[in-house]
Amino acid sequence: IYIYLPTYCACFSHPLHGNSPASSETSALQDLISRNADFGARLYRALADRTDENVLLCPFTLSAALTVLLSATNGQTREQLQAGLTLTGLEAQTLPGGFKVKGHQILVVVQVLSGASVVQVASSYLNLVQTKLGGTVQGVDYTEAYEAVNTINHWALEQTVDQVQDFISEVDHQTQLLLAAVTAYRASFTPPFNASSTQDERFYVDSYHVVMVPMMFRADKYLLAYDAAVKAGVVHTHLRIHCRLLTSPRCFRTTLTSATWVELKGPNLNR
Repeated sequence: IYIYLPTYCACFSHPLHGNSPASSETSALQDLISRNADFGARLYRALADRTDENVLLCPFTLSAALTVLLSATNGQTREQLQAGLTLTGLEAQTLPGGFKVKGHQILVVVQVLSGASVVQVASSYLNLVQTKLGGTVQGVDYTEAYEAVNTINHWALEQTVDQVQDFISEVDHQTQLLLAAVTAYRASFTPPFNASSTQDERFYVDSYHVVMVPMMFRADKYLLAYDAAVKAGVVHTHLRIHCRLLTSPRCFRTTLTSATWVELKGPNLNR
């Protein structure tokens, strides 16, 4: 089962026109959305080859975190990251200022000994992480592994309101810089889902591990349409959400592209 959360960097309710700075910013954001959609589609196809695990996939969280890493690299590493993220030709410093989404958080943790940072982080990089990518920078002493793990896990708990626990279990004492990305979402359904219909059911972590988790349950009649472009059925629910039922995962792997994903979502990209 693949739960796909293709959250992108910006949403538009009304298009902007003309040659104003605002319209140029809109054009840049739309280009970034398209590139992100392509990255998400390729990432899905790669993960779809895994056959015995459930995957919660949010391409934007991963691409935003890797963009933080990209911004600190150069040479061949930089070129490979740009190609992988479909950002070739773009510089992180010139990315539109909307590369942030509520629900995901990024932390750059640098090695600090005796109150002084071992890794010198340029002020321009700190500004980029904080203003363009919505991240934070914090120093820890990795030689004190227990304290370092606790610091990072506390950050994850705080950012996700206790939803993500035991984020990491250990760190290498030789670590100089660590990049962490965490995401948690609270869905807002319209109309609101009746909490009394929530019940504990089995969730298959993979083929060998099962846990009991609260699940939404509702029995009703639903409209089903078929989208030939991606060979998937589309279930229209009473809530403000649509479910895609794949004819086969292989079909979706070969047909899902940035263009077909935008087509699936329709003109309103913020839904």
